[in-house]
Amino acid sequence: MDSPFLEAIKGRRSSTAPVWFMRQAGRFLPEYRRLRAKEKSFFDLCRNVELAVEITALPVKLLKVDAAILFSDLLVPLLPLKSLKVEIKEGIGPIVESLVPLTESEKLLHPYNIEELGFVAEIVSGFKNAHPYTPLIGFCGAPFTLLSYILERGSSKHYHSTKRFMFEHPEAFRRLMELATELLVKYAKMQISAGVDAFQVFDSWVGALSPEDYERYVFEHTKKLVEEISKTKIPVIYFSTGTCGSLKVIKKLPCNAFSVDWRISLEDAINILGKHRVIQGNLDPSALFLPKEELKKRVEAILIHGRKADAHIFNLGHGVFPDTDPDKVRWVVEVVHSFRWD
Repeated sequence: MDSPFLEAIKGRRSSTAPVWFMRQAGRFLPEYRRLRAKEKSFFDLCRNVELAVEITALPVKLLKVDAAILFSDLLVPLLPLKSLKVEIKEGIGPIVESLVPLTESEKLLHPYNIEELGFVAEIVSGFKNAHPYTPLIGFCGAPFTLLSYILERGSSKHYHSTKRFMFEHPEAFRRLMELATELLVKYAKMQISAGVDAFQVFDSWVGALSPEDYERYVFEHTKKLVEEISKTKIPVIYFSTGTCGSLKVIKKLPCNAFSVDWRISLEDAINILGKHRVIQGNLDPSALFLPKEELKKRVEAILIHGRKADAHIFNLGHGVFPDTDPDKVRWVVEVVHSFRWD
């Protein structure tokens, strides 16, 4: 496959940077909203193989990005667990109700029947059959991020409940992280067996931890997940937010690429992670609301800094906001593809 994205993630730099966006098949696209209306709940949409394949392909068709990412959700791996009630409510977000005590690790995350998520493999294979020359990125949450949804009973601003549990019940937390890692390895390998070309691990909420607590309570579990995925020879991207202070620890992860948010300049991130690495990012999603002249300057500055790494994949520092103008996103893709260093 002659793909700028796959070449970049392997550390091979081309004349232009490849580009894709987190949440690129989200609510900001009218075409997505029309398809979303066909299912009653969001998880029903995730289970609808035909619609999910179509949604996965939308950004490649409409925005001309260099890779697709599986249409799914970070909470999907929790659906087989009988100990949890998981739902996403419109206007509220994720709600996770535990039916057993959180300290009873084995009952909370075990047993786990990966076969109940067979629809995810069908979406992957369905997309690759329909679009064999388009790189497809599979994904899952990192153990801490997945576990935080359970401990917070949904999303959170401060992740106090998660950190309190981690400090008050360190052994139970450690076992939960082990079990979360085990189920995520199964989930990732299922996607890889079905045909994804690359894999991104989302550690969206680990920035709530200090660098010391990240290294003490989280790092080894995340490393285990990345190692197990890497054994399949599929390239791995590790994405985190709010982790500028933890990059010296994160750089030890055995992944192919590091995706960083906008809270650190790409140049500084490369200096910490190492110039021999592949870097992804890192435009602030809110910058998409700037006038085009100023936005273009920011995009080009990121591309210039990205040239200091072995290879650079242009992306946002987090997902596209729902009220973003699709034409502005499409225009950014054109700016990235037209930018030349030579």
